[in-house]
Amino acid sequence: MIFKKKLANALGIWLAITLGIFDVSAAEKIEHILWDEEPASIKYDVDVSEMPKQLRNEWENKVFPIGNGRIGATIFGRPDLERIQFNEDSLWVGNEDNTGGYQPFGDLFVELPHAAFTNYRRELDINRSVHTITYQSGGVNYKREYFASYPAQVLVFRFTADKHGSLGGKVSMSNLHEIPIIAESNAVVMKGDTSKFWWWQQMTANEVKLHRSRQYASNQNINLDFEARVQVVHEGGEVKAVGNTVVFEKCDSLTLILSADTNYLNQREKGWKTEHPHQRVLAWIQAAAKKPFGELLAEHIKDYHKLYNRLELDLGGAPADTARLSTGKRIKLYGEKVKQGVKPEDQDLEELLYQYARYLMISSSRPGEGGLPANLQGLWLVDKLPAWLCDYHTDINLQMNYWFTGPANVNECFIPVAEWVDSIREVRKEETKKVLGIHRGWLMRSENGIFGGSTYIIQRGDSAWLCQNLWDYYCFTQDKEYLTRYAYPVMKEISQFWMDSLKLLPDGTWVSPNGRSPEHGPTADGVTYDQMLCWDLFSNVIAA
Repeated sequence: MIFKKKLANALGIWLAITLGIFDVSAAEKIEHILWDEEPASIKYDVDVSEMPKQLRNEWENKVFPIGNGRIGATIFGRPDLERIQFNEDSLWVGNEDNTGGYQPFGDLFVELPHAAFTNYRRELDINRSVHTITYQSGGVNYKREYFASYPAQVLVFRFTADKHGSLGGKVSMSNLHEIPIIAESNAVVMKGDTSKFWWWQQMTANEVKLHRSRQYASNQNINLDFEARVQVVHEGGEVKAVGNTVVFEKCDSLTLILSADTNYLNQREKGWKTEHPHQRVLAWIQAAAKKPFGELLAEHIKDYHKLYNRLELDLGGAPADTARLSTGKRIKLYGEKVKQGVKPEDQDLEELLYQYARYLMISSSRPGEGGLPANLQGLWLVDKLPAWLCDYHTDINLQMNYWFTGPANVNECFIPVAEWVDSIREVRKEETKKVLGIHRGWLMRSENGIFGGSTYIIQRGDSAWLCQNLWDYYCFTQDKEYLTRYAYPVMKEISQFWMDSLKLLPDGTWVSPNGRSPEHGPTADGVTYDQMLCWDLFSNVIAA
């Protein structure tokens, strides 16, 4: 997950690199692995939405995430009942009037008779973007390998043992929205639409309580069709559908290939929708199932390395006893030393956190296949009533998440932001005319969704701040085609908004009227937040 403290540390290191405090060099490749000696200790039989905060924090701090930009999963890792919670970035509720919110897709369960186990280890190798679990049960050594393939557009979960015929159990699927699950031969399928998602019904019933500052012209959800499918590929043994599960017996190995999608389309003129996702999901899985596991894995790693291997960082090492600790214990020790006023001698951990930030960005924001930007939790969500809607907060969060894509040499990961901004422009223009009577350019509110809906407080400076990100991408890449297609049209529109809305003071100074510093306030003319962003925007438009 995007753990707040870890991300803050990683961004701090990014800032140090940008300022030249640390040297980035082609240093010898260092192993970057997050690991733990036990499964994530999270209750399976409790809806996370109803969990106390401390249990939700367990999920945020214990599970390891994988993702290909569009689809992702968090791994719980129990030997006897594996839970793999999966997401797809366009599963939203909302409309052009209402931000709505991001939603969890579903859960994949793999049940095995492995309640008693020893020598357990789970790890996330961010050098390869592969999650591995190993343990021993009943005298057999078991191994699980998980990854999210961008080329294949599937999640792949591989189960093996060092003794023939040792894998037996069942595969099932569930979700928080009571969408029916069916099994057909060697596959489990979930298919439905967002019209009856509990979260949307609850929000519209309590909109004044939740948002206070705005009544909406429409609470009609833009309903999306969606489908998730997992196919069970086995070597040895037998696989068959039993009820709404797939049962496997005496298998040598098991490979689960999962994909999910909606019919969301980031084009307003086409009603935000394309054809039902069934054929796409089926085609992705069938194509992947034809390839040997080794080929899928090699293809995935090669693609991932194109982005991840562009930057190496060497800040130093770590004491041997510290290096042997699990990641969680290592972070705890680092924090304790900071509190004691002692300098933590664990530069390897600092490198790991910086590279982990790059890993999370690559895993939650990739161009192509209609990918959307990373939201408040990146890509990963387990809660059907997420904090702050799990939306695109444009009063700092979205901008801050993408500041480092250029310095971290993962520029392509920013493209989904440019595409999203482009897709919502006409919606934002209409509300700007309606609310402020300004006919050129557009503004945003703090909360934003995939259909252009924007709620909570009007933040005049937000759209100008997004323009700074759009300009930064051009500064790093010098891509004139991008500048013409995405950045300059938006920058020009927002400049026109400011030209038509600035207020002339008696001393001849032009200021932003009725501005508000986000997260602070109060509302006033000429707040520094708006003034700085307006100046920056005008300067960049002139430079373009």
